[in-house]
Amino acid sequence: MWNSMRTFVSVCTIGAAMYLPSSNASGQVNGPTVSATGQATLKAKPEILRARILLNATGADTKQALDALNKRREAVTAKLVEAGAVKDSLNASEPVVGAGGPLTQQQRQMQMMMRMQQGGNKAPEEPTTVTLSTTVSLDWALSGGEGADALVVAEDLKSKIKAAIPISTAAAVEKTPEQEELEEEMASAGVSYDMSGNAAPKVDEPSFTFVHVVTDAEQESLSKQAFTRASTSAQRLATAAGRSVGPVVQLSEAGDDESNPYTAYMRTMTAQTDMPANEDVVEATGEASNEVTHVVNVKAVFELK
Repeated sequence: MWNSMRTFVSVCTIGAAMYLPSSNASGQVNGPTVSATGQATLKAKPEILRARILLNATGADTKQALDALNKRREAVTAKLVEAGAVKDSLNASEPVVGAGGPLTQQQRQMQMMMRMQQGGNKAPEEPTTVTLSTTVSLDWALSGGEGADALVVAEDLKSKIKAAIPISTAAAVEKTPEQEELEEEMASAGVSYDMSGNAAPKVDEPSFTFVHVVTDAEQESLSKQAFTRASTSAQRLATAAGRSVGPVVQLSEAGDDESNPYTAYMRTMTAQTDMPANEDVVEATGEASNEVTHVVNVKAVFELK
């Protein structure tokens, strides 16, 4: 299995002459250190297809809208469980005001620009009804198939899921003139994607992600390989400086690209809700039916002798 693993090494020097605070009691090192990072990537066949569906409901006030949204969620969930979804995998986001879920950063920027163009003096018109939305996700087990066969199985399952979503009988969501103008401006500007590059979700239309649950053994192997490469990089740097590597004084690990501050920021801004219901579960995810990936980054700081 591990023949399918790709490993990458990147090196980052945090000052060969950087000194850590010294204290024998705290175990900190009095002297220079060398830092390096190692990366290991797991490629695996997915065993889960996850569907995420944006739902909304409207009422005369917030309570009525919330009651209608709960009924809509229960109706959709029941039909999807009948279609083979794992009931315990249900994950629903907190309801938010709005027909299309939380605004993306691009939509907020467009909204701000429009208000600035209007001089910021015109108060937005309030709708006469309240619309709430939530995103639900459910998992289906994938079985059999390799390559093209896996694609056929996955596409058939996607069609089955789409057909199982009951048609909403709710009246069309009332939009204020400001909302309609915002949609027209975004459409003309081509703002149909969020900042992560994902297509903006549409109500009642599922989006799909393929998932492999990373086992403890796989996580351990990834961590070991990433650390080995970080250690090798640190030794190469130390040798170039005519020094050698001592004991590890600091060690940290991050999954996927979480070690990249920009990636972490983007995930926060786009408020992704396709995380597993169990936060302790590590997943490899992707859009391909035959292969998903999971990346582990290890950063190690060594004493420099």
